[in-house]
Amino acid sequence: MSKGKLNRLVIENYVDGWDDPRLMTLAGLRRRGVTSTAINAFVRGIGITTSDSSMIRLERLEYHVREELNKTASLAMVVLHPLKVVITNLEPSSIIDLDAKKWPDAPVDDASSYYKLHCHRRCC
Repeated sequence: MSKGKLNRLVIENYVDGWDDPRLMTLAGLRRRGVTSTAINAFVRGIGITTSDSSMIRLERLEYHVREELNKTASLAMVVLHPLKVVITNLEPSSIIDLDAKKWPDAPVDDASSYYKLHCHRRCC
């Protein structure tokens, strides 16, 4: 959307100012919750062009926002209908610690990309 159209929306009070979350302005993006790191990565990713007719798809911004959230946001997983599994060759008092990834594309060499999962056998 052009600056003239955005200015008209603000002047005629169709939106709540330049930081309205519906606008694609820096202030609007920040108010929407987009981090400055994601915005900077997006700007670095699109580069500089001299063409006026180049269209940048919104999915590129969303990609950088997702990449940033994958690094910073904590994820949780839940099993709604768990299956009962009995391991017969495991001693009753033994505990197995497994490393589980926080997100699917987590870097292998980064220790903060994993969390400990404790598996133990309960005696019946």
